[in-house]
Amino acid sequence: MAYLGRQESQEIASDHIRTSKPSSHVLSNHKLDSNKQRNRTISILCVGDSLTAGVTVMGHSELNKPYAPFLQGFLRKNHTNNDHSITVTHKGFPGWTSVDLIRGKRGLDNLTTILSRPRNRNIDILVIMAGSNDIFRKTFLNYNISSRVEQLHKLAYKQGVPHTIAVGIPGSAIHSMDANLSEQFTLLTKSLERFADSDRRATFAPFSFSFH
Repeated sequence: MAYLGRQESQEIASDHIRTSKPSSHVLSNHKLDSNKQRNRTISILCVGDSLTAGVTVMGHSELNKPYAPFLQGFLRKNHTNNDHSITVTHKGFPGWTSVDLIRGKRGLDNLTTILSRPRNRNIDILVIMAGSNDIFRKTFLNYNISSRVEQLHKLAYKQGVPHTIAVGIPGSAIHSMDANLSEQFTLLTKSLERFADSDRRATFAPFSFSFH
């Protein structure tokens, strides 16, 4: 497994959360306009699987290195002023599929429950990275994975989240060993990009690097 470190999370923040389509909406019009929202905390929640949880195997031990703290540090340095502050939290679990996030799994909260918790009721931006485990578990290919991930975004809107970011699935060395997996990842990424293009509440953020 791999995790997002300081450099990678900064790339996502600077190249996509700040400037991606709709570039003028993510950190300006969507609850981040300091002229309208003064003296408040901008709240960003990242949800997903092991990539969001930050689980990586180093030697024989597991380390938790979620990207959320690095993202928070970058955004606070580059976007915080006297009018508002920024807080980035995360909720990730290794092995989570899009269906698990929709329905819940083995006592774990689903997305609706996560967003219903008091600390998450005023989320300004929800970052969703999901779908990779659906693809790896080939028995799950009997449903449309992209529609399930899109459903997560729509569930967030129903819970009052004003804006979401759909993060594309990162590539890895395994893609070169399995053409079908590679194709599924490509199709999912393209579907998420089309979804973001069709809904002004969503922004697509492609990964700018690959895991190996």
